Amino acid sequence: MKLKTLVILTAVLAVSSCASTKGDKNNQLSKETLAALEKMPKHDVAEPPYPAVPLLSQVLPNEIAKNRANLQSQIAKADGKTRVYFNKKADGQGNRAVVKNKTASEFYRVIYGQTQNGDCAVQNFYTANDTPQNEPVVLKKADCRKWNAGYVGDTLQMFYTPDGKSVQNPVVWLKNNQPQAFLAETQDAAVLTQPVAALMMKRTILNKTKAANEPRHLVVECVFNVQNRQMAYLTTYQANGVTKRFEMTNGQVNPQRIFVWLPTGHKVMDSYPADRLGNLQNTLVSMCGLN
Repeated sequence: MKLKTLVILTAVLAVSSCASTKGDKNNQLSKETLAALEKMPKHDVAEPPYPAVPLLSQVLPNEIAKNRANLQSQIAKADGKTRVYFNKKADGQGNRAVVKNKTASEFYRVIYGQTQNGDCAVQNFYTANDTPQNEPVVLKKADCRKWNAGYVGDTLQMFYTPDGKSVQNPVVWLKNNQPQAFLAETQDAAVLTQPVAALMMKRTILNKTKAANEPRHLVVECVFNVQNRQMAYLTTYQANGVTKRFEMTNGQVNPQRIFVWLPTGHKVMDSYPADRLGNLQNTLVSMCGLN
């Protein structure tokens, strides 16, 4: 697979440690764990480098241009004049009622046109200063005048702050309302040696055990095939020096292609029983924020 067909999403996770053995303190592998891993078959596979993360500002212009071109190509009947005004106050579910005039609204929606299926291409704006609240999207026909609406097709869900310049995190590529890839900014000095704004997101997995150990930091690199928006592989960089890579086939983890690099320099292949692959797949998807 060529690098040009991949888009990298890096996530910084603060993962609470599960119940550990006496030798597994301070994020160090226990002797028992090392011994077990070193007995696995060794494979001559190069260890992935620590992820180099591009700036969000470097990738967003291309993503925005791609989204706008995609939206423009779908418009069969142009409009651009119709405006829908939404109430200043939202209800308990976040819905906003349509109001008749601009002065009673906080946001308004410009309908740029309709697709051949009758869906609508729209963009929301802040009433106070007429700056964009989001990037243009295509909404279902029935939702053109609804505040909480369902997206159609490939959509870049991207919101702006009221100044119309700053991007609110995260930016998400959706396909028929389902998240496909996240583009977001974060920094974590405990993991990264310098502040980095990038194709990143920060998540915390809460510890459900009674262990009282300090949270562990885990950098996760999720790589997607941009042609089908499926995961190609996922690499974890653990604070204890262990690197693990899960390769995917058609978006599903390949049990024959799970590699581990130990801090001792050993390269081994990990294995998972067939009855655990489903749980493993769900965990990997969760790490990349796709559930």
